[in-house]
Amino acid sequence: VIPLPLKSSSIEMPNNRSQAHQRLMWQRKKMVRDAGYHKDYVTFVNNLIDKGYCEKAPSLSPKGKTWYLPHHGVYNPNKPGKIRVVYDCGAKFNGISLNDCLLQGPDLMNNLFGVLTRFRCGTVAFVGDLEAMFYQVRVPPLQRSFLRFLWWPEGDLDKEVMEYQMCVHIFGAKSSPSVANFVVRRIGSLANDKLVSETLRDNFYVDDCLKSVQSPAIAENLITNLRHEFAGNGFHLTKFVSNDRNVIASLPPAERAADIRNVDIFNVERFPTARALGVVWNIETDTFGFKVDIRDRPFTRRRLFAVTD
Repeated sequence: VIPLPLKSSSIEMPNNRSQAHQRLMWQRKKMVRDAGYHKDYVTFVNNLIDKGYCEKAPSLSPKGKTWYLPHHGVYNPNKPGKIRVVYDCGAKFNGISLNDCLLQGPDLMNNLFGVLTRFRCGTVAFVGDLEAMFYQVRVPPLQRSFLRFLWWPEGDLDKEVMEYQMCVHIFGAKSSPSVANFVVRRIGSLANDKLVSETLRDNFYVDDCLKSVQSPAIAENLITNLRHEFAGNGFHLTKFVSNDRNVIASLPPAERAADIRNVDIFNVERFPTARALGVVWNIETDTFGFKVDIRDRPFTRRRLFAVTD
């Protein structure tokens, strides 16, 4: 549990419920037009409720301590059909937004180039993902009124809108990356296993773990210890893939990346490629590559800049 890092404890927020309601009605129009978008959105919010990441808000809202978050759905182009609901913490009302009232905190993210370079040091490499990283860090109950949002019960667009509030740090709040990275580093600093501590300090980029070691046995042992350390602190490290088939085989199928979850590890001819911090990792050859999509357009300066951006 970590509090929202508010710039002032005496903050007084205006009542922006009307703004949040208007934005919700825009989302309703989109959901009516696109049944798939509506279904994915409802599934996402229901999952938040089922896992205790959000709750129905109390009927009484603390005056000046309540903020309603506009929200919208975003699809990841690399994960077709997977939606993420993002809260617009930068939306201003009467000249103020939630992000205006939050401290960003120190930049605790590792250097991207450094993480990728360390990933190439050992002969046995693996990648893992920290599931719903932000949502594992809870917000104190007295601050949850700053994270209210409007939604329909069971996602039924014909029902009356109700008020909910997030119980965890959220996507869209400028403080969330620093808060979540602090927690991961804190877990690492308290770990008894030196290799676990070093991995949590040096081999994470936000929620992605990229690590390489010198043998399959070391990799298997490290993965076990990492999963145990995170599980003991309420996190779930999962979606593993490795360039060593024995390492993958040592993991339960549910903890492997989706593309290799149901694959016969030792009989499949080739593994699919994986993504590692924006680059394509060819697991079979253990090499990096890039996927480039150059659309056919007239050769102009604008097109040249667009391709090289």
